[in-house]
Amino acid sequence: MASGIGDFRTTIERLVGMVKEFFPLAKLTTVKVGGKARFFTEVGDEETLKNLIKELKKREIEYFILGNGSNVLFSENTFPGLIIKLGKGFSYVRGGETNCLAGTLCGAGTKSKSFDYLEVGAGTPLGTLVRECFDRELTGTEFLWGIPGTVGGAIVTNAGAFGSSFSDILERVRIITDDGAVKELSKKEIQFGYRECTINPPSHSPLYQKRISGIVLAAVLRLERGAKRLTEKKIAKFLRYRKKTQPTGPSFGCCFKNPPGISAGKLIDLAGLKGRRVGGAYISKKHANFLLNDGSARFTDFYQLIELIKFYVEKRSGILLEEEVRIVY
Repeated sequence: MASGIGDFRTTIERLVGMVKEFFPLAKLTTVKVGGKARFFTEVGDEETLKNLIKELKKREIEYFILGNGSNVLFSENTFPGLIIKLGKGFSYVRGGETNCLAGTLCGAGTKSKSFDYLEVGAGTPLGTLVRECFDRELTGTEFLWGIPGTVGGAIVTNAGAFGSSFSDILERVRIITDDGAVKELSKKEIQFGYRECTINPPSHSPLYQKRISGIVLAAVLRLERGAKRLTEKKIAKFLRYRKKTQPTGPSFGCCFKNPPGISAGKLIDLAGLKGRRVGGAYISKKHANFLLNDGSARFTDFYQLIELIKFYVEKRSGILLEEEVRIVY
């Protein structure tokens, strides 16, 4: 680090009010594994986050943003910089307010004959978003029910299920860039792919050359109006399907992206890998694209199981699976 540890901690405490050292990352992720974060803090508002990012850049300190901690696998190493969790101030759903995203992302609360706009914070759990839309008699988010993530992560990964993706309902996004500046993007300024977009795509992605580096703060969604009874039927249908086909327990959600024409779970099943285990990590017998922690798993167990799956699926089918999960070494 560019400056002393004590000086850095004092600076972070001055900016955010709380910082913890050597914080266990297993407490922050849905799969419940990982080493420790040299520093961890929770940020509750946009201005604080903006000032923090500027300070981190000035000091050349690595950082990582966490929402709900799904779709991320931390190694047993100590993360050398600062883990930042978006706090309660980033979890909200609102409409009909004139100060939508500081009055610059237009549309939230605006109504037309068939749809409304809502402003949603990046830290809003997807389940909360679905419930809020149901209460407001808005439809279009039902497919998100049961996905263990937040709005910010759903935008970056273009999360989806049942033939729908987050980009289908997105109108505008507000981000903080790497230099601490606030920037607003229309949907047309973002390119979307399967489980990714040009906001922070992985380095191997075709979208990487067009990448937009930054932290998602909030978004405006365009949602159709719909009767509660119809929305409730959709949610109930998706919930029944998930309960029937997906396991419970500590996991990433789906671990691999689906290749064209066939699901990753089907390929893993055809390779005879359902139930396969490495240490405390194992492949669900209910849904082969779910890797679970029996309570004793470590990073190496999940990493080796992921590599084993990729090897045997490619050997049998010729298809190399790509992880949805981000691995942080």
